[in-house]
Amino acid sequence: EAAVADASAVADSLAELGSQEAVLCPVCASDWLAQHVGVLFCKSDYCDFRLDAVMEGMTLADVRSMLEAAFEAHAAAGCGATPAFGVQERWGAAMLHLACEACGDLRPVF
Repeated sequence: EAAVADASAVADSLAELGSQEAVLCPVCASDWLAQHVGVLFCKSDYCDFRLDAVMEGMTLADVRSMLEAAFEAHAAAGCGATPAFGVQERWGAAMLHLACEACGDLRPVF
């Protein structure tokens, strides 16, 4: 019964997204990303992921592609560990970074 309720909740949230690209938050992996007036943020009440002044014209589909490219580049470097994501201030701007404790990989995503 609980599994049916969970499946129903997932179906409802996907229906709510409509034609938008659904992108799971890379920081908390528990809720979806949203974008409003150049700000990218996690919809979770428990996650503080937020990036202001996201590149002009960037869509959630672009965000998904950049996250996939970061995962693929990390794996192509030979590491099988799962990296983490976080926001770091670099060069005077907040950026989303991929970081892997296992191999020491640290790379900007956007």
